[in-house]
Order: sequence, then structure tokens, then C-alpha cells
Amino acid sequence: MKKIIVVIGVLIMVGAGGTIGALYAQIWNPAWNPFRPAPEIVLAEMVVKMKGLTTWHTEGNFEAEVKNDEMFNISLKTSTDTDQTDSENPKSKGDLDIRFSTEGMEISTGIEFIGIGLTAYWKITTIPALPFLEQMSGLFAEIKNQWIKIDQESLKEMLGEEYQPLPKEKEKELMKKLTDLLKGRKFYDVKEELPDEKVGEQMAYRYLVSLDKEEVKKLVPEMFEIIIKYTSEEMKQSISEEEKEESLEEILQAVDRFFEEVGEITVETWIGQKDKYLYKVKFEKEIDLSNMFEEEKFEAPLPVSVPKGGILFSMEINLSKFNQPVVIEAPKEFKTLEEITQSLMQYFIMPGIPMEPEFLEIPEI
Repeated sequence: MKKIIVVIGVLIMVGAGGTIGALYAQIWNPAWNPFRPAPEIVLAEMVVKMKGLTTWHTEGNFEAEVKNDEMFNISLKTSTDTDQTDSENPKSKGDLDIRFSTEGMEISTGIEFIGIGLTAYWKITTIPALPFLEQMSGLFAEIKNQWIKIDQESLKEMLGEEYQPLPKEKEKELMKKLTDLLKGRKFYDVKEELPDEKVGEQMAYRYLVSLDKEEVKKLVPEMFEIIIKYTSEEMKQSISEEEKEESLEEILQAVDRFFEEVGEITVETWIGQKDKYLYKVKFEKEIDLSNMFEEEKFEAPLPVSVPKGGILFSMEINLSKFNQPVVIEAPKEFKTLEEITQSLMQYFIMPGIPMEPEFLEIPEI
């Protein structure tokens, strides 16, 4: 009898040890696991892990659905590969699918893009099928499936003196200051720990996180000061201190009004239990348009009638392929922004009319 008791005791100890080991290693990870990390610790680890990524893939779906007598829906789907192996020259490539639908009609546009450093390449793959666009079929034949290069040189050529980008060193300084400003800040509170869920092959922690609006409001004036500091000298001289203060006050009032009307903003997050990467983010919020656009909230009467009904915003982002190899290269064949602009001018300016400045001046009445 003693031997049986000893054997049972050993089995219980082994079983208990195995259970504790499984709980500690999170091989078995129920919600009541005493070794389960606190949500705040998991979120902090996730931020560190995501900062260390060099490559990843993103699938995003964004929708806005207006619910009133004239219901319509706008959706944007995107698929993007990102490569930040070279922090001085980040790369990305992907596609966008933009759709607008209302009763009896749907319009869609498809776009592909490549970004390498400060140079972007865009290609329209799907053009909306609209009657008034048929007259420009020749123009679209030139643009469709054609890579268009957009860089600082082409923007400067097109916009002239109005385009004054920051020098590269100054831009680096600005980005570092804005990044440092975010360090140590906690813009969220864990509202609820939800049941774990599998994302692909990875078991994930699930949290409902709410945005800390007070912390966001504290950040606004600090960001404003940094951005003003890095604007061009001409712009700084043209804005008085009084105008700066008024602008900042208006921004803060707009932020206050936004949070007041929108209410609490919560985001559902999925974080891998083994690797602590962020795998999924989901957001949904319905806003009452009539509350947001009440006339008494504006200094002057609205130019249009106050919209009625609600608008439902939803977003879902899925991340994957962390630190996996990805090839992103500039297209070998493309047209410059200047070439595309010249093509547009041929279609929008009547043939036979000279394009010298004096012909484009508006006569005095």
C-alpha cells in the first residue's frame, strides 16, 4: 500500500511539475496562467520588436460607409512590402484598390506604387468606367499601365519656388526630434484582455486598447513647435508670434472637438505569444454626422445643410513575413512627371492656341 501511495505521489508531483513547466513556458497558456505576462509588458515588448524589424508585409482594408437616405461606401484595400534594411534609403512596393459605391453604381481605381528613398513611382492599372472620361481615352491610353516617376527634382520643376523641401540633413534632424518626442510616451490604456486567438500559425494575445486623448493633446503643442522650427526661413518670417499662438489654439480646439464628438477610440490588437510581433489591428467606430456638424459649433453658418445619419469607419491591418527577404527595385521603364504634364496640357488646352504667358492672362473688366 505504501508503495502505491509513493507511486501516486510521484506521479502527482511529475504531473504538477509538467503542468507548471507548460504554464511557465506558455506551451499551455490559459487566461488564468499565473506566469502569463501583463498586457502592458506584452505591448512594451511588441513596440521594441517592431522597431527592430527590417522587412515586413502589410495587408490593409479601410472603409467608410455613410448611412442616411443616400447610402454610399468608400473602401481602400492595400497590399505593401516594406524594406528598411537601409534606414537611409527605405523601400516599399505595393498596390491600392479604391472603390466608391452607391445605389446602382460602383467606381473602382487600381494603382501600383514603388517607393525608394524620396523617389516614388506610380502606375494606374484600372481607370474608372465613367461616361465623361471616355472623351479622354487617348490620354488614359498613354497613362494606363505606365510607370510615372515623381521625385524632388520633378516637383521643384513643376511647382517652382513654392516647392522648398528641407535639405536631407535637416530632414533627418526633424525626424529624429519627432521620434525622440514619442519615446517614453504611453498613448494607450489596456481596456480589456480578450480571449487568445490564432493568427495564421501563431497563437496571439488579444487586447482592446483605448487611445489616451489627454496624452495626445499634450503632444500637439510640442510637435507644433518642432515643425515650426524646421519650416523655411521665408515662412517663419511671414508668420508672427501672435499668428503662431492663434494657429496652435485652433489646432488644440479642433483636437478637443474631435475627441468630444467621436468619443472613446478603441483598437483591437493581436500580438504573437512567441515572437511578440504585432500581427493584426482592427478598429471600428460609428459617428453621428448631425452631432459633428451642428451649426452652433461653427463661427459662421455652414455653406451646406447639416448632414444627417451616421458614418461607420472600419479598419483592419494584417502584418506578416517579418524579416523575410524582399526585392524592391525601381522600374526600368517610366515617364517623368514633366512628360505626363505635357500630355495633360495637350488634352486640356485647345489646339492652335499659343501657350505663351500673355495668352493665359485674364483680361481686366
